[in-house]
Amino acid sequence: MNKQTFALLLKDLYHTVIVDMSAYPRSTGPLLEMLNSYNPGRQHIKGVVFDQTNLLEKCRPPPGIEQLVYIFLSNIPDSQLEYFRYVHR
Repeated sequence: MNKQTFALLLKDLYHTVIVDMSAYPRSTGPLLEMLNSYNPGRQHIKGVVFDQTNLLEKCRPPPGIEQLVYIFLSNIPDSQLEYFRYVHR
């Protein structure tokens, strides 16, 4: 994939970030890299969804998830974020 194509896809790829909480903490590294100020896709994040659907114990989110939520909310400008959801079914 060339740089031009990648630049065109960035907006769609990063529009909504869905965090599968069952993959936490294995997914922490890539999630934090996504929030890095040098990541060109970060400016396109408009929505963040923390999905608890695949957790075995839905009443108890994984330890440290609150800190991850805080990191997300504090690293994306308020004017940029259009919605935030916490899904548990």
